[in-house]
Amino acid sequence: MLTDITLFNRPDPVSQVLRMINGGVRTKRLQRGVYQCGHWNFEREVAEPLVEFWKHDEPPFYLDLPQQFHKKWPVRPNENSWEQVDGISECGVCDSPDQLLSLYDFDADPRNLVISMVEVRRENQPSEGGWRYHKWGSYVGDQDPRHEYLFYDKHIERVFTFHIYQIGAGNR
Repeated sequence: MLTDITLFNRPDPVSQVLRMINGGVRTKRLQRGVYQCGHWNFEREVAEPLVEFWKHDEPPFYLDLPQQFHKKWPVRPNENSWEQVDGISECGVCDSPDQLLSLYDFDADPRNLVISMVEVRRENQPSEGGWRYHKWGSYVGDQDPRHEYLFYDKHIERVFTFHIYQIGAGNR
C-alpha cells in the first residue's frame, strides 16, 4: 500500500544544490505515498530508510511488483527502450502520477511503498544533450515518444520519471 513518509525539514546541502539546479522545486506530497521531487535523489529528502530493489550490475532493474496487482496487463512495449515492458518496474517514465497509479493496484500490495516523481518538461530541454527516455527505465505512458530526446517530441509537453521504494530497513 502507498504510505506517507517524513520529509526532512531542512534537506542536506547536496539536496539543496540539486533543488537549485532544477528550478528550486521543493519536494511535495501529491497524495498518500506519492511525492513530487525537484531532483532524482529522493532518498536524501526522507527520514525513513528506503529499500531499493534493483542491483546496479544486473539489468533489467525489476522491483518485484506481483502480476496479480497490475491493473492493466501487459503494458505496451516501448520500441525506444532497451528494456521490453511487461509490466511496470521500480523505475520508469509515465505521463502523469494518475496514469502511473492506474497501472498497478498499490492499495492491494501489502508492503509499505512510496513513489517519488520528477516532472520533466520539453520546454526546459536544450536542443543538444537533453533528457533521454531510455536512461530512466521503461516508458509506460500513452503519448508515443518517437525520438530518443524529449526535445524532439514536439507532441509531448511533459513526462514524469518515477521510482518506487519500499519503506523499511534499507541500506542507510
